[in-house]
Amino acid sequence: MKKICQYTIDGDLVVVWDSASQASKIIGISSSGITKSCHGILKTCGGYIWRHVDRNNVNVQEKFIYGVVVAGLDTLGKWRSIRAAARDLGIDSSLVCKIVNMKRFAWDGVMFVWAETADEAKVICISRAVSRMK
Repeated sequence: MKKICQYTIDGDLVVVWDSASQASKIIGISSSGITKSCHGILKTCGGYIWRHVDRNNVNVQEKFIYGVVVAGLDTLGKWRSIRAAARDLGIDSSLVCKIVNMKRFAWDGVMFVWAETADEAKVICISRAVSRMK
């Protein structure tokens, strides 16, 4: 299995997955679509750009899921995956995924984001909250 990188449409790295099938199971999109995007057959899949990890991916950095309490910006936790966050909090992983992918704002006052640091996670949460008010 080849590791793959998930990028936003703007080219920002979201996360590195162990495989297309892992990303598919957690995000809920087609693994064949992810693979086709990795090979350049499709430009995107599920609203993301996908690439295999190799020597050309120089900006690959590890990111974590951070849970941030919206009303005070306290960090609730840090996890390596959506599934781990959901398991620890006793909620469905699809709920965490919807929040991470901005299809839902928060769960019980907690926002989940991919980030390298807790401070970066807080900035992302503030940015999302401000853009939601517009």
